[in-house]
Amino acid sequence: YEAICDTFNIHTRVVESDNGLAAIIGMPRRSENPVEDDFLDEYSLWSTFQIAETISHSNEISSVPLHHDPDQKIILIIEDNQEVGKFLAKSLENEYRIVQAFNGFDGLRKAVTLIPDIILSDIHMPGVSGIEVARLIKNDEKTSHIPIVLITADAFEANKIRAIESGADEILIKPVSLKELRVRIATILKKKRRFFKAAITGQEVDTEGTTIIKDKFLEKLDSIMNEHFGNEDLSVEELGELVGMSLRQLQRKIKAVTGRLPNGYIRYYRLQRAKEMIRDHKMSVSEAAYASGFSNLSYFAKCFKDEFGELPSNTN
Repeated sequence: YEAICDTFNIHTRVVESDNGLAAIIGMPRRSENPVEDDFLDEYSLWSTFQIAETISHSNEISSVPLHHDPDQKIILIIEDNQEVGKFLAKSLENEYRIVQAFNGFDGLRKAVTLIPDIILSDIHMPGVSGIEVARLIKNDEKTSHIPIVLITADAFEANKIRAIESGADEILIKPVSLKELRVRIATILKKKRRFFKAAITGQEVDTEGTTIIKDKFLEKLDSIMNEHFGNEDLSVEELGELVGMSLRQLQRKIKAVTGRLPNGYIRYYRLQRAKEMIRDHKMSVSEAAYASGFSNLSYFAKCFKDEFGELPSNTN
């Protein structure tokens, strides 16, 4: 609990209870002009949530075997109604790897640990609501890229507005057909791929219909790579330390926002810089290769051609 609260910058105190672990969580008020809100208590300086969770000795976090397809998308389902959650999991397990959480706090823990490809969350849950889950996920650089679909039976416009303001990518009103849900998930994932591809290539992309919060991680990653791309010994482990992420978090995050594994992204960034040096700064091929962290010219030329479809000597 302390680790997840530190991750999301939540002020907390934790006490033991008879039936498990009770955590009292407080967050700074988000509005300077709070209005009456039955959904979140924003009158006071803190929005306080009471969470009681039975301590589990099981390490199982997924409904699928450990040896899963590494390219299979991971969906985190956060639903306090276990029957509904299990029904959704069963309905989607043939297409995605499913991870379940039965309250918002456990959902946050699994989100930051596993870095899923998309999150489906109920809005009305005891303790941490789906709206607060979305706010926290979207404001942490480890998880800010993850699309969130909030599902609710409440069609009141005020709650829909709060859900949109939280950064959720989609709000669905129950009952939702499984066919519609599958289409929504596939569409959101496709739009996210297009958005992040555009973000690293500088291309324009139409993101109409999807809430996009600019991913600060890409800016941070580019800044770090700009300082270290000439270091041929830069490793994925060192990059993880520089950005403050575990190896798993780094792999999932970089794959999600660039479509590449960390080693592939490091190589791609170096090649891009080398291309700029040759084209814009009129460096020789060997000068650009060495300056961008390549010590083997033959390997550099091969990687360059694989990436750009031409030899570096032909770059204009």
